[in-house]
Amino acid sequence: MTNPSLEFRKNIDAIYAGKIPSKYTRLVPYVPGNTVFEVGAAEGVLSLLLARSKGRVIGIEKTKDRHDEAMRLRQAWKAQGYKVDNCHFFRGDVTKKLDLLENMDTFVAIRTMYYFGDNLNKIFTNVSKRCRHLVLGGNKNRALEYKKGNYKGNIGKDNYYASLDGMIEVAKTYGYAIIKTINEDTGQDPLVIARKPIQKASTLPDYRLKDSLTPYLKKFNLVKEENDILVHSYKEITLSIDEVLRKSWNVIKECHVALMEQYQQNGRSFDYTDTKYWQRLKLNNVDEKRMREKTEGFFDLFDIIKKQGFEMHKKNPVIVANLTGIVSNEFVDKKWRYHRCNGTHRLAIAKVLGIEKIPVLQLIISLYGNGHEHLVRPVF
Repeated sequence: MTNPSLEFRKNIDAIYAGKIPSKYTRLVPYVPGNTVFEVGAAEGVLSLLLARSKGRVIGIEKTKDRHDEAMRLRQAWKAQGYKVDNCHFFRGDVTKKLDLLENMDTFVAIRTMYYFGDNLNKIFTNVSKRCRHLVLGGNKNRALEYKKGNYKGNIGKDNYYASLDGMIEVAKTYGYAIIKTINEDTGQDPLVIARKPIQKASTLPDYRLKDSLTPYLKKFNLVKEENDILVHSYKEITLSIDEVLRKSWNVIKECHVALMEQYQQNGRSFDYTDTKYWQRLKLNNVDEKRMREKTEGFFDLFDIIKKQGFEMHKKNPVIVANLTGIVSNEFVDKKWRYHRCNGTHRLAIAKVLGIEKIPVLQLIISLYGNGHEHLVRPVF
């Protein structure tokens, strides 16, 4: 192998014999969850170690030589009787393999995150929607150099993400609570263990999109059930407000937008019980106290967006899926291209405020439906 990682190169014979250096074994107790996704798996040592006590492990490695070595090590350990059949290695860029995060409990990135560069947000947007646990390992040497202000190497200031502070910042930014840390000042590589609160299934983007989109696709006999919709990955994009509002625009215009236009003109000094918005709540059997709370909350939201602008909400983003290639071109042209499953109130406010473009979370989807073993090619 032309470019082995340092620890593997120093201990290759021992590792093949099943005698693993502490550099790897020290990490195993810190990795929670039954299913694990390791990016930057290198020669596969940690992934294979984890597989001994986990249900399933996926290891991603970009470098061909290291990936090939991982496959050889897997075979060698299998011959020695170790549990390895539940460990699966893939070679390639993690940004092209984000669909493999599906049903993964834990995301592991050891001495890897500082290579993500401009893809950091894309990767962690997807991780944060799929994985409850994070295990992030830095590089003590890079971290200490960063603290000194020495930005050497081809990744420069991204060495910040080799440090404890950098890894904590990323974990918190994407909604994780810090459970345990190890500082680079201890002489070890820094480590961050983080966890997300358990979310109700109904609040997860996949669930919300499938629940909203399935009835439409059933009409065209494209799916039989929600699980026929496959969500591959997530992508933060910017769309025109009019494009996002194509779905259900006539209803939104007469109901939500009309109410916000009155609020913009009159403040709270008008009878909102004489509006289509109020009537719609009444038709849905919402009790009067709750109706008033929802309406007043709508006004409060208008004031917030007017002051702060329309931002990507990390916990509750506007969720869309591009239907091009999923449904007919006629549907896309005459009805809507982007199926939206939430965000009506925020979008109505944006429209009234004259905001032309908004950030949304696009779910990249394909179909596996009607009992046929085929995939409809998603639009990326």
